[in-house]
Amino acid sequence: MILDWVIKIVTLVFALGGLFFMLVAAIGTLHLSDLYSRMHAATKASTLGITGLAIAAALFLGDWTAASRLVLIILFFFITAPIGAYALAEAVFSTNLDTDASLKLDERTKRYDLHEARILCPVRGGPDSQYLYTKAIQLAKKNRGELTFLHVINRDLIEAMSGPAEAIGVLEQLKTLGESVIAAAQNQAQTEGVVAKGQVVTGDLKTEIIHTAKEINATIILLGYPMISKAADREAAEKRLWMLVEQLEKALEVQVQVQRVEVTIP
Repeated sequence: MILDWVIKIVTLVFALGGLFFMLVAAIGTLHLSDLYSRMHAATKASTLGITGLAIAAALFLGDWTAASRLVLIILFFFITAPIGAYALAEAVFSTNLDTDASLKLDERTKRYDLHEARILCPVRGGPDSQYLYTKAIQLAKKNRGELTFLHVINRDLIEAMSGPAEAIGVLEQLKTLGESVIAAAQNQAQTEGVVAKGQVVTGDLKTEIIHTAKEINATIILLGYPMISKAADREAAEKRLWMLVEQLEKALEVQVQVQRVEVTIP
């Protein structure tokens, strides 16, 4: 008789202890200040809670078969909870996710989600662009991101060089050429296991880059330029490039990277 009461009291203690730790886990998950603390509460406290409830159930049932199964359940939680917590922490750390719970949800996750990296790579074709394709694809794979190639045709320049009457035909030819450039870049990306989008547009280079970057919500813009052998031409090209980089960084909240192309053009 006394033994039965002792077992009932011990069972009640373990059950209440398990419920207490489960409650602590729930409160900690909701109210702790950062992701790592919440993750600690969800794994450690909940594991202790499950253990207490399982022991209480084993004592209440008084059956060795049921007790052995409950022991296996406890072992399962003790093994899987730390592994799951470690995997989650590793994913958070590798993606630089801001874990500050005081920030709003959209501020915490902005631009750091695994599917959030979007790379825009303007290309113009030619042998120097082949190297740029490769770097853009490598960057997309490294950042687990989406890749978009952009080919811009300068209408004003074409009209100034060929005249308004002939510009229409020239623009159509250049558009066809641009589509082949984009197709080549997409094919190379596909062979590397990266899905790449492509656009051919007519207009000012800076304006179209800004417009497309906003349209796709780009996080990285990758620019490239050829290594020109003539010093005067190289200096002018670099000046235009860095001016463009400065303008893009002012107009957009993106990371602008410049890839020096390993091709020499006389």
